[in-house]
Amino acid sequence: MKLMSLEQYQKNRFMPGSAPSTRTLRSWIESGELTGVKRGKCYFVDIEAENKRLSPHSQLMGLPEYIKARFVEGSQPDVRTVRNWVENDDIPGLRYGKLYFINVTSECWATGNPLMDKVLAA
Repeated sequence: MKLMSLEQYQKNRFMPGSAPSTRTLRSWIESGELTGVKRGKCYFVDIEAENKRLSPHSQLMGLPEYIKARFVEGSQPDVRTVRNWVENDDIPGLRYGKLYFINVTSECWATGNPLMDKVLAA
């Protein structure tokens, strides 16, 4: 098990402006949504377990940031719509607690063909 500090995890896994607070990360570890441990007063993410869940170089972006980055003003979908896309596997993403994130690394590789996307993801 390789451990990474919460601050380093925020920098490595999330796009700028999309990282949840360290308090949120601690609550995810405590609830088991994020694989990690508490050592004394410090919390760490089990990076090997998380890399099995996501590829090691995956970057996550929050829904509001994703909408601003990907859609032209006036054509932006509602956050609920994008959340539904994640839940229906229309776009690569995941949910931690009540927050949804888009895996922008996987999104860049998506072809639009579900079979081909599964092959590329393997």
